[in-house]
Amino acid sequence: MSGAAQFQKKLVEILSLCKESGDEIEKDSVEMFFEEENLTEEQMNLVYDYLLSQKVLVKGYTKALNLEETEDHSPKFSYEEIDFLKQYEEDLQKLSESDPMKVLLPQIVKIAKELYRPEIFLGDLIQEGSFGLIIGMNQGADEEQMIQMARESMQAIVESQTEVKIQDQKMADKVNNLDDKIKELTKEMGRKITVDELAEFLEISEEEIEAIIRLAGEDLEETDGEEKE
Repeated sequence: MSGAAQFQKKLVEILSLCKESGDEIEKDSVEMFFEEENLTEEQMNLVYDYLLSQKVLVKGYTKALNLEETEDHSPKFSYEEIDFLKQYEEDLQKLSESDPMKVLLPQIVKIAKELYRPEIFLGDLIQEGSFGLIIGMNQGADEEQMIQMARESMQAIVESQTEVKIQDQKMADKVNNLDDKIKELTKEMGRKITVDELAEFLEISEEEIEAIIRLAGEDLEETDGEEKE
């Protein structure tokens, strides 16, 4: 079994043990459970935080917050992300001390954690930051400039995902509004309404109506008013 699979298996096992013991466990017991994994302090903290996110009380552990975090808004990584971080940091340890990435990549991880959003996989943020570093390196940028380029790359993907989420919500609102109007007009008219009738009522184009209808899964009459067979 690979190291990643073994680590994931152990996460599942310790969570099961915690549930059996009333959703609580001693911090020392967690350390003993993962003793053979040789985890760093930061990696162990991620394990504790994962257990906390699953509503398990880890006695003896208090989550450390940075200045930009609050108790209610601190990042909560999935176990896949914890596993990713473990493997990523193990790979970093293998880099030569003379490799500039040995110093730069840990900074990328730190920035990724700061910018983290649940809808974006942490590994994708780190990868995007790494691309930013490479671009900066190819352009002959100094260390500070490369880190800034990496941050900007990560911020771009966060903003992009946020915009997608906003657009998805707008479309969901349109679908819900259309669904309500269809039911309202169908009840008033005592029959299925046509696309052109709905478009006229809502004062939007038939093309937009049809696009939303496909998402809503509604069944309307043809625009000529004849019933479908």
